[in-house]
Amino acid sequence: MMISRLAARQISSVGLLITIAATRVAAQTSDRPFGDLGRYLTPDDTIYVVGRTSGEAHGNSASVSGQQLMITTSAGWLPMSSAEIAWVEKRGDAVWNGALIGAGTLGILVAAAAGSSCSPDCESAIPVAGAFGAGIGAGLGALIDWLHPGRTLVYGTRPSSVHALRAEPPVERVGLLWSRVRPGDRVSVQRRSGESLEGTFVRATDSTLLIESDGQPVQVDGTDIVAVTRRGSQLGRGIVLGPAVTATLTVTGALSDGSSAGEIAFAAAIGATGGLFWGALIGRIVPRRIPAYIATPRTVRLAPIFTPDQRGALLSIRY
Repeated sequence: MMISRLAARQISSVGLLITIAATRVAAQTSDRPFGDLGRYLTPDDTIYVVGRTSGEAHGNSASVSGQQLMITTSAGWLPMSSAEIAWVEKRGDAVWNGALIGAGTLGILVAAAAGSSCSPDCESAIPVAGAFGAGIGAGLGALIDWLHPGRTLVYGTRPSSVHALRAEPPVERVGLLWSRVRPGDRVSVQRRSGESLEGTFVRATDSTLLIESDGQPVQVDGTDIVAVTRRGSQLGRGIVLGPAVTATLTVTGALSDGSSAGEIAFAAAIGATGGLFWGALIGRIVPRRIPAYIATPRTVRLAPIFTPDQRGALLSIRY
């Protein structure tokens, strides 16, 4: 019974780890009012402000006045209106999620190793081993997160990561690319001539798209663009599918061996944990193309008009 209860807790831990890992790459929104933004920023913060048409700027010493945000950049004070700002981030993120992932992963693996050779003292050996592994894993996970600080969203809505399970549908205006592509993302631009350009996204308006290719800025006319795609990976799918596949395989093996309910549950937890690791690793390697912009097809439509009062034709042009 002790093994069964422990296994249930381990399975819950795996489910929580998968949820955290998946949401870290999904689109995120901060519901804070613009006027409250200054309460979440300090003069020591490194701040990243992404404009809808102006791209990304970073600096510090932010201040909010009315509907305007001011930050200090290398070129001096930079004012940005709330209408232009897409989202605001500050450098650094919480280490608790890394600690939780590390604790869950290493805790389950150490508990599994103890469970394979603990008989007849499993009731005491497995929880102790799991707690020991969780403590070590939490420290390592927090350390890794601390050494690799990310960014914390403090205002607006930023697009999902290129590794997300699901991507938002492509936009039909080049000027809306800010809602689908993050500055610095690798993109491929298909032109009407058939030529394809590769580079990193900088900014876009309805009339132009600016990317950086081979260290040089390249500006593309918005009317000349057929499609824009982001380079991504299958990490999000790997995080979800990996645990599901490996847990199914380990449970099938446990059932064929006539294992008890507790042993089956424990096998599912171990399989899901391993699947989370391998699914994430393989998914991160497998490339993916994510449509971000698709031009509206150019069409010309001519329809006759016959009414008691009118005779003629209706010409409709869409581009």
